[in-house]
Amino acid sequence: MSSDLSLSQRIGRRIARARRQARLTQAEVAERLGWTRDSYAHYEYGRRSPQLDRLAAIAATLGVPLAVLVTDDDDLAALIMRIAARRDLASHVSFFLDTLDDAPPTPPPGQRRSDASK
Repeated sequence: MSSDLSLSQRIGRRIARARRQARLTQAEVAERLGWTRDSYAHYEYGRRSPQLDRLAAIAATLGVPLAVLVTDDDDLAALIMRIAARRDLASHVSFFLDTLDDAPPTPPPGQRRSDASK
């Protein structure tokens, strides 16, 4: 997304994208939220900055993790959606992240470190 947009506008674009992917109209989302369409549209167009509780309600209504709406990185948003769609991936990602700080394994006795990578 363009960095010359305000934070509200960037979040609004992400909300609009998630709504379109959910195949909902602004009116349908607003009705599910119990808001007027105009109130909801102000967030999508970036005219208003949603407070966290409203943003969380929008994310829940659209069926996306809250993080998807606030990240500017499309690749990260796609990754978050994949993990959310497949809960089994969450444990794999968690394991991977937990092991990043672990020391690399030591080579067997008699094997030099440079030989271990061959």
